[in-house]
Amino acid sequence: MNSLVFSGIFIAVLAFAQSIPSEPAKPQPLVVQMRATSQSSEGLVTHLKGDVEIKTLTMVLTADEASVHMGILPEIEAAGNVHVKLLNAAKPKVTNAPSTNN
Repeated sequence: MNSLVFSGIFIAVLAFAQSIPSEPAKPQPLVVQMRATSQSSEGLVTHLKGDVEIKTLTMVLTADEASVHMGILPEIEAAGNVHVKLLNAAKPKVTNAPSTNN
């Protein structure tokens, strides 16, 4: 009986160990295409002015001006006539929040 319990535990541990990846998944690089009338850079920040278009695999952003911060968590600050089009994304579920006015 002891060998049966030990065998079961060993098989369970072996199955669990095989399901753990040997290396953590590497983050996919953020593919960004940027164009504008003028561009300037300061370290990890790119400033775009005039007819700005920023494309990633999941969205297209247009604006009059934008700053793109390419740090660990990329950020885009956009201003003036900003539009965002989501690409290849599931339609968002829109729900109405309950009204707080009585």
